[in-house]
Amino acid sequence: MIKKSLIILILLIGIVSNAFSVTPIYFNIPDSPVEYSSNTWDENNWTEINVRNVGPIMEWSINYTWTADDYPEDASFYVLSPSGTQHTIGSAEVSSTSTVTSNIFNGEPANGTWRLCIEDSYGDGGCGAANISMSIVDDQLLNLSSEIQLMASASDYYTGSVSLTIDDNESAILTILLPDRVINGDTVQAKICVDRNVDLDTNPNPWRTFCPKQKNHLNK
Repeated sequence: MIKKSLIILILLIGIVSNAFSVTPIYFNIPDSPVEYSSNTWDENNWTEINVRNVGPIMEWSINYTWTADDYPEDASFYVLSPSGTQHTIGSAEVSSTSTVTSNIFNGEPANGTWRLCIEDSYGDGGCGAANISMSIVDDQLLNLSSEIQLMASASDYYTGSVSLTIDDNESAILTILLPDRVINGDTVQAKICVDRNVDLDTNPNPWRTFCPKQKNHLNK
Protein backbone atom coordinates (compact mmCIF):
# COMPACT_ATOMS: atom_id res chain seq x y z
CA MET A 1 0.00 0.00 0.00
CA ILE A 2 1.18 3.49 -0.81
CA LYS A 3 0.11 6.30 1.44
CA LYS A 4 -1.19 9.53 -0.02
CA SER A 5 1.07 11.79 2.03
CA LEU A 6 4.25 10.25 0.60
CA ILE A 7 3.18 10.74 -3.00
CA ILE A 8 2.02 14.31 -2.43
CA LEU A 9 5.30 15.18 -0.69
CA ILE A 10 7.34 13.92 -3.64
CA LEU A 11 5.15 15.79 -6.11
CA LEU A 12 5.41 19.01 -4.13
CA ILE A 13 9.21 18.78 -3.94
CA GLY A 14 9.31 18.70 -7.73
CA ILE A 15 6.93 21.62 -8.02
CA VAL A 16 8.76 23.79 -5.49
CA SER A 17 12.18 23.16 -7.03
CA ASN A 18 10.88 24.43 -10.35
CA ALA A 19 8.84 27.34 -9.02
CA PHE A 20 11.74 29.06 -7.28
CA SER A 21 13.96 29.58 -10.30
CA VAL A 22 15.01 33.24 -10.18
CA THR A 23 16.71 33.94 -13.49
CA PRO A 24 15.69 37.44 -14.68
CA ILE A 25 14.61 38.08 -18.25
CA TYR A 26 15.80 41.48 -19.47
CA PHE A 27 14.11 43.85 -21.91
CA ASN A 28 15.98 46.85 -23.28
CA ILE A 29 13.88 49.97 -23.74
CA PRO A 30 14.80 52.88 -26.03
CA ASP A 31 15.81 56.21 -24.50
CA SER A 32 13.05 58.73 -24.00
CA PRO A 33 12.73 61.50 -26.62
CA VAL A 34 14.61 64.73 -26.05
CA GLU A 35 11.88 66.91 -27.51
CA TYR A 36 8.47 66.79 -25.82
CA SER A 37 6.28 69.18 -23.86
CA SER A 38 3.82 67.43 -21.56
CA ASN A 39 3.60 63.74 -22.37
CA THR A 40 6.00 61.47 -24.25
CA TRP A 41 3.27 59.02 -25.23
CA ASP A 42 0.75 61.53 -26.56
CA GLU A 43 3.38 63.48 -28.46
CA ASN A 44 6.00 60.89 -29.45
CA ASN A 45 4.41 57.47 -28.92
CA TRP A 46 7.15 56.70 -26.38
CA THR A 47 7.01 53.89 -25.74
CA GLU A 48 5.60 50.39 -25.85
CA ILE A 49 7.33 47.01 -25.76
CA ASN A 50 5.80 43.63 -26.48
CA VAL A 51 6.64 40.73 -24.18
CA ARG A 52 6.14 37.17 -25.40
CA ASN A 53 6.77 33.64 -24.12
CA VAL A 54 7.20 34.66 -20.48
CA GLY A 55 5.31 33.15 -17.55
CA PRO A 56 3.42 34.92 -14.74
CA ILE A 57 5.42 37.61 -12.93
CA MET A 58 7.19 36.72 -9.69
CA GLU A 59 9.54 39.73 -9.56
CA TRP A 60 9.71 42.98 -11.53
CA SER A 61 12.33 45.75 -11.63
CA ILE A 62 13.63 48.49 -13.89
CA ASN A 63 17.02 50.17 -14.12
CA TYR A 64 17.52 53.57 -15.76
CA THR A 65 19.53 56.76 -15.82
CA TRP A 66 17.44 59.86 -15.15
CA THR A 67 18.38 63.31 -16.38
CA ALA A 68 16.54 66.16 -14.67
CA ASP A 69 16.21 69.81 -15.59
CA ASP A 70 16.10 72.72 -13.14
CA TYR A 71 12.56 71.80 -12.09
CA PRO A 72 12.58 68.03 -11.38
CA GLU A 73 9.39 68.28 -9.34
CA ASP A 74 7.40 68.65 -12.59
CA ALA A 75 8.31 65.26 -14.06
CA SER A 76 7.03 61.73 -13.39
CA PHE A 77 7.98 58.39 -14.97
CA TYR A 78 5.24 55.74 -15.35
CA VAL A 79 4.82 52.12 -16.45
CA LEU A 80 1.61 50.29 -17.35
CA SER A 81 1.38 46.49 -17.42
CA PRO A 82 -0.57 44.45 -20.01
CA SER A 83 -3.25 43.87 -17.35
CA GLY A 84 -3.73 47.62 -16.85
CA THR A 85 -1.84 48.10 -13.57
CA GLN A 86 -0.13 51.51 -13.48
CA HIS A 87 2.95 52.15 -11.38
CA THR A 88 4.93 55.34 -10.79
CA ILE A 89 8.58 54.48 -11.36
CA GLY A 90 9.81 57.86 -10.20
CA SER A 91 8.63 61.40 -9.52
CA ALA A 92 10.47 64.64 -8.76
CA GLU A 93 13.80 62.88 -9.21
CA VAL A 94 17.16 64.57 -9.52
CA SER A 95 19.70 63.29 -12.05
CA SER A 96 20.80 59.79 -11.02
CA THR A 97 20.97 56.13 -11.98
CA SER A 98 18.34 54.05 -10.20
CA THR A 99 16.97 50.54 -9.87
CA VAL A 100 13.31 50.35 -8.88
CA THR A 101 11.77 47.06 -7.72
CA SER A 102 8.06 46.55 -7.12
CA ASN A 103 5.75 43.64 -6.32
CA ILE A 104 2.69 45.44 -7.71
CA PHE A 105 2.72 43.24 -10.83
CA ASN A 106 3.29 39.93 -9.03
CA GLY A 107 0.97 37.19 -10.30
CA GLU A 108 -0.01 39.11 -13.42
CA PRO A 109 0.70 37.74 -16.90
CA ALA A 110 3.92 39.23 -18.24
CA ASN A 111 2.94 38.69 -21.86
CA GLY A 112 1.43 41.54 -23.80
CA THR A 113 2.11 45.22 -24.36
CA TRP A 114 3.88 47.26 -21.69
CA ARG A 115 3.78 51.05 -21.92
CA LEU A 116 6.19 53.57 -20.41
CA CYS A 117 5.89 57.33 -20.52
CA ILE A 118 7.15 60.52 -18.93
CA GLU A 119 4.84 63.37 -18.00
CA ASP A 120 5.79 66.99 -17.34
CA SER A 121 3.06 68.77 -15.41
CA TYR A 122 4.25 72.24 -16.41
CA GLY A 123 4.39 71.45 -20.10
CA ASP A 124 7.93 72.32 -21.12
CA GLY A 125 9.60 68.88 -20.98
CA GLY A 126 13.28 68.70 -20.09
CA CYS A 127 13.57 65.51 -18.03
CA GLY A 128 14.34 62.14 -19.57
CA ALA A 129 15.36 58.51 -19.06
CA ALA A 130 18.13 56.55 -20.80
CA ASN A 131 19.90 53.19 -20.54
CA ILE A 132 16.60 51.60 -19.53
CA SER A 133 16.39 47.89 -18.79
CA MET A 134 13.26 46.20 -17.44
CA SER A 135 13.63 42.77 -15.86
CA ILE A 136 11.07 40.10 -15.01
CA VAL A 137 11.48 36.92 -13.02
CA ASP A 138 8.69 34.64 -14.13
CA ASP A 139 7.16 31.49 -12.67
CA GLN A 140 9.21 28.79 -14.37
CA LEU A 141 6.67 26.10 -13.47
CA LEU A 142 4.17 27.73 -15.81
CA ASN A 143 6.67 28.63 -18.49
CA LEU A 144 4.12 28.45 -21.31
CA SER A 145 5.14 24.94 -22.32
CA SER A 146 2.06 22.93 -23.15
CA GLU A 147 2.83 20.03 -20.81
CA ILE A 148 4.32 19.51 -17.36
CA GLN A 149 5.53 16.07 -16.28
CA LEU A 150 4.90 14.99 -12.68
CA MET A 151 6.40 11.82 -11.22
CA ALA A 152 5.92 10.00 -7.90
CA SER A 153 8.00 7.13 -6.57
CA ALA A 154 8.50 5.20 -3.34
CA SER A 155 10.73 2.40 -2.16
CA ASP A 156 9.49 -1.10 -3.20
CA TYR A 157 6.74 0.38 -5.36
CA TYR A 158 6.38 1.24 -9.01
CA THR A 159 7.14 4.76 -10.18
CA GLY A 160 4.11 6.65 -11.45
CA SER A 161 4.07 9.60 -13.80
CA VAL A 162 1.46 11.87 -15.27
CA SER A 163 1.45 14.60 -17.92
CA LEU A 164 -0.55 17.77 -17.26
CA THR A 165 -1.52 20.02 -20.16
CA ILE A 166 -1.66 23.72 -19.22
CA ASP A 167 -3.30 26.26 -21.53
CA ASP A 168 -2.86 29.31 -19.32
CA ASN A 169 -0.06 31.53 -18.06
CA GLU A 170 -1.50 32.61 -14.71
CA SER A 171 -0.16 31.42 -11.37
CA ALA A 172 -2.16 29.35 -8.90
CA ILE A 173 -1.49 26.70 -6.26
CA LEU A 174 -2.24 23.29 -7.70
CA THR A 175 -3.26 20.49 -5.34
CA ILE A 176 -3.41 16.81 -6.29
CA LEU A 177 -5.64 14.66 -4.05
CA LEU A 178 -4.93 10.91 -4.11
CA PRO A 179 -6.62 8.01 -2.33
CA ASP A 180 -5.38 7.16 1.15
CA ARG A 181 -4.54 3.61 0.16
CA VAL A 182 -4.12 1.54 -2.99
CA ILE A 183 -3.28 -2.09 -3.63
CA ASN A 184 -1.62 -3.79 -6.56
CA GLY A 185 -3.81 -3.73 -9.64
CA ASP A 186 -5.88 -0.72 -8.58
CA THR A 187 -6.51 2.10 -11.03
CA VAL A 188 -5.72 5.27 -9.11
CA GLN A 189 -7.82 8.35 -9.82
CA ALA A 190 -6.68 11.73 -8.56
CA LYS A 191 -8.51 15.03 -8.16
CA ILE A 192 -6.68 18.18 -9.28
CA CYS A 193 -7.71 21.54 -7.78
CA VAL A 194 -6.44 25.14 -8.05
CA ASP A 195 -6.82 27.74 -5.32
CA ARG A 196 -8.06 30.59 -7.53
CA ASN A 197 -9.73 31.31 -10.82
CA VAL A 198 -7.32 31.48 -13.73
CA ASP A 199 -9.57 33.23 -16.21
CA LEU A 200 -7.69 36.54 -16.43
CA ASP A 201 -7.03 37.12 -20.13
CA THR A 202 -4.11 39.22 -21.28
CA ASN A 203 -5.48 42.32 -22.97
CA PRO A 204 -2.92 43.94 -25.29
CA ASN A 205 -4.49 47.37 -24.89
CA PRO A 206 -6.35 47.59 -21.54
CA TRP A 207 -5.98 51.30 -20.93
CA ARG A 208 -8.16 54.14 -22.11
CA THR A 209 -6.18 56.97 -20.52
CA PHE A 210 -2.59 56.69 -19.41
CA CYS A 211 -0.19 59.48 -18.50
CA PRO A 212 -3.00 62.04 -18.85
CA LYS A 213 -1.99 65.59 -19.53
CA GLN A 214 -2.21 67.92 -16.55
CA LYS A 215 -2.85 71.64 -16.42
CA ASN A 216 0.24 73.84 -16.55
CA HIS A 217 1.37 75.89 -13.58
CA LEU A 218 0.65 79.59 -13.90
CA ASN A 219 4.28 80.54 -13.41
CA LYS A 220 7.65 78.86 -13.33
